[in-house]
Amino acid sequence: MAQHIKVEFSRDGLFGAINPGDEGINAEASAASFSENLTNAIYDEYPNADIEVIETINDRHSIDGQTDTIECRYLGALINKVWESYAWEVPA
Repeated sequence: MAQHIKVEFSRDGLFGAINPGDEGINAEASAASFSENLTNAIYDEYPNADIEVIETINDRHSIDGQTDTIECRYLGALINKVWESYAWEVPA
């Protein structure tokens, strides 16, 4: 059975204290780009997984409903790697 990986992210978590518009960033397109980049990065590591990346008010992730495993910590590091790349930012 395929693993189910769920990642929820919020715009507050994505942009932090900055106002994307003030920084010349298209918030809507950037959130979509982050979701796509993250989904692709997870598929690279977990090619047989059922992956769900959604924008919500929460910032959390799980694998098969579990949140506190070594594998979830690895997933968290992968999420941070994608976020820290800033390749998802789309200019306004």
